[in-house]
Amino acid sequence: MKSPYSIIICYHKDFEDGDQIYTKMYKTFCRDSNEPMAPSIGMPVWKCNDPKSVKETLKFSDNPIVLLFVDINLICDDGWKHAISYLNSTTTNLLFLPVAVCSEAKEDIYILNNRETIFLKSYNVFDNWKDLIIRIFESSLRFIAKESKYFTDKDGKIKVFISHTKWDEESKIVAENYRQILRRETKLSSFFDVNDVLDGDNFAQAIKDKEKESIVIIFYSQSYSKREWCQKEILAVKEFNIPSILVSMFENEVYRNFPYIGNMPMIRYKEGCWKHITEVLLRQAVRIFYQKAYLSIVEKEIDGIEENKIAIIPNTPEAISLANINSDVSTILYPEPELGRDEKELLIKVRPSLNFITPSTLASGLDLDLKKIAISISVPENLNSKFCGEESLNDVFVEICKNILSHNGRICFGGDLRQNGFAEKLQQLCVLYAKLKDKGEYKKESIKLVENYLAHSYFERISKHDQAKFNNGFIKLVDGGIMKKAYDDNLIRKNDELSLMRKKMNLEVSARIFIGGKFSGFSGLRSGMVDEFLMAMESHYPVFLIGGFGGCTEEIINMIIAKAYNETLFNKAKENTNYKNFVDEKKINPYEQLKTYVVHGFACLNNSLSEEDNYKLAKSNDLVTIINLIFKGLKEL
Repeated sequence: MKSPYSIIICYHKDFEDGDQIYTKMYKTFCRDSNEPMAPSIGMPVWKCNDPKSVKETLKFSDNPIVLLFVDINLICDDGWKHAISYLNSTTTNLLFLPVAVCSEAKEDIYILNNRETIFLKSYNVFDNWKDLIIRIFESSLRFIAKESKYFTDKDGKIKVFISHTKWDEESKIVAENYRQILRRETKLSSFFDVNDVLDGDNFAQAIKDKEKESIVIIFYSQSYSKREWCQKEILAVKEFNIPSILVSMFENEVYRNFPYIGNMPMIRYKEGCWKHITEVLLRQAVRIFYQKAYLSIVEKEIDGIEENKIAIIPNTPEAISLANINSDVSTILYPEPELGRDEKELLIKVRPSLNFITPSTLASGLDLDLKKIAISISVPENLNSKFCGEESLNDVFVEICKNILSHNGRICFGGDLRQNGFAEKLQQLCVLYAKLKDKGEYKKESIKLVENYLAHSYFERISKHDQAKFNNGFIKLVDGGIMKKAYDDNLIRKNDELSLMRKKMNLEVSARIFIGGKFSGFSGLRSGMVDEFLMAMESHYPVFLIGGFGGCTEEIINMIIAKAYNETLFNKAKENTNYKNFVDEKKINPYEQLKTYVVHGFACLNNSLSEEDNYKLAKSNDLVTIINLIFKGLKEL
């Protein structure tokens, strides 16, 4: 499924900050894998450091937003000059935002065809990150909301409705100051109640209409909840799903909050925090408008429900949401993350017939019944050539795991406990997920959510710190088993120890998912990814291959599509001199066993997906497509 919008980070391959900028942009516009339960914009973020690939990346969404970081390397590169010329000539369904990261960008402005360029206070992006993000949010919001005839003023500026009460003097002063900041330092306009209502207008209707046409910032002070007009403004926010944030200005107790004021981002007011306020407001607005567009596409792909029976809510549903939808609606489609169980049960009590779904939980009703799903993953050497980076791989891993747990499954994993590694992300996810879902079955004395298998020589070296960290009641660290014989060759010993661990894990699993995989630098006779694939083939349980992130998985897919074995994986492994010397001396090819299976094409995967679906999964790095196809296959377990 093609996304309605996406961010494409373009930069020269020698721009040293390029990969770090991509990672921060991914966390900002898509998701942060370290905060798996936090609401996020969810917009795909790709990177392109090869000018020949620019046209290809533009096809990833219907409306790409291209951020071009103009450094000295890019200015001197003829290939990038041709790519920029193409971007300048592409005027439909494209937002092109150049960002200057060197002084020469001013001198070579002709290369950008006099296009408005983002110039920051200095050429260090990270020193000016908030300024950059505000500019990008602002431009992206205008682009995403361009279909709205109300959303911008006559000059094309986004309108901000400043909701406050004059009964609190500080709130009045702060709101007025913020209005001046918007006029002086941004390209946003504002609506400020009485002064912006024309003489003779119906005041109540004018306020409601202006609010519907704007994004809303609420300066939430002591008297706010008591004021009738403030209450009306909050109710309009909820009725029309208006992007809104709260700025808390409390100093003393409040006897009663207006009950419908929650379920939106809230920050504490501090003197001089204007940039932070604007950033949070624009982020929320981009999120709401993107989700409206995205969920409209998802809705069209839902089978078995009449169109008028589905209501899209672009924010997390709450009780008041149900009052604003038609009585004949049977299904609420809303953004990730999935509601917690207690929250969902409360909403169902309000409307018992409603079904609540997110894009990644369309396989509603699926119960994996504690079946164990194994995940084989590692960061491949060629990931950076796949328009995505390690952050996107981490994201897919976390979201797959989250959905397995959400559908009452369990996870088997074989990986070390290195800092910021996949095992650590699983540990963090389990703690968060168990807190969200806890109804008794995830208590510490109950069944583990994850079994993490480790080779015996590694297992016996686990520190007390890691034991305490990972044995938290939700993850079980499993000893892969002790070898019964002595070895003269260290590589053979490591190979057999790892194989013993993988065989032990293989006996427990009902299906396995493959992503990435290193070509070399592994311990043993062949890549662990290939070893686990062969064991899965021998066991005939369902296998799912995600090839959009490169690595061993992609090369296995290429063989399956061709229905023929090739030497690519073996040759890549032999790029390690010690490994090459060993296999040449022994005259062995540990990869030849793949021949037995790849000749059968996708049928060897036993995963109930059609050849078309397997091909789509094999080539995809779109999260929702990956989740939906995997769980379509897991339904048949």
